[in-house]
Amino acid sequence: MDVSLSDTTLDGEPVDGLDLTRAIKQDPAIRHIPVILATAHAMRGDREDFLAQSGADDYLVKPVVDHNAFCELVAGTLEKCRKMTQDSEAHPSTQA
Repeated sequence: MDVSLSDTTLDGEPVDGLDLTRAIKQDPAIRHIPVILATAHAMRGDREDFLAQSGADDYLVKPVVDHNAFCELVAGTLEKCRKMTQDSEAHPSTQA
């Protein structure tokens, strides 16, 4: 998910990638979909701030120059989300 989406709306309102990710993660029907934020914002604290604001699963700085690291990030995020889904299905009383 690009943090700085342009010309994007949700329910008729303009949104950026943080807004759209937050909406995805708040919707019980689709919140299981992994979201990795993609952004050129790489200042100290941006990663933690953007993840906290959006509820995204991970964060990637653009441009991607190490394609192996990119693939590892995606694979790791998918595995983490798969485990979280299995855990929530095995222990439904711990779901938020």
